Amino acid sequence: MYQGSEIEKIHENIEVIGYLDGMAIAENEWGDLFYCSMPEEFVYIGEIWLDGGLHPVRELDKAEQKKISAWRGGKENGLL
Repeated sequence: MYQGSEIEKIHENIEVIGYLDGMAIAENEWGDLFYCSMPEEFVYIGEIWLDGGLHPVRELDKAEQKKISAWRGGKENGLL
C-alpha cells in the first residue's frame, strides 16, 4: 500500500525545460528543478522525464545554480 509522498512521487510529472552547459534541465509540477548530465542531442524539450537519473539542482554549487537562475530569467524556485 502506498502512502503520502509515495503517491505524489508516482504521479509526479517532470518536464524537460531546456539544456545548459552539458545538462538537461527539468522541472516538476511544483516548480522544483532537476538536472542530468547528457549530450544535447538526447534532450527533447517538452518531453516528460521517465528514466530516473535526475538530481536536484540545489545539489549543484552556487555558481551553477546562479547560471540556471539567470538562464530562467531570474526565477529561483528550486535553487539555492
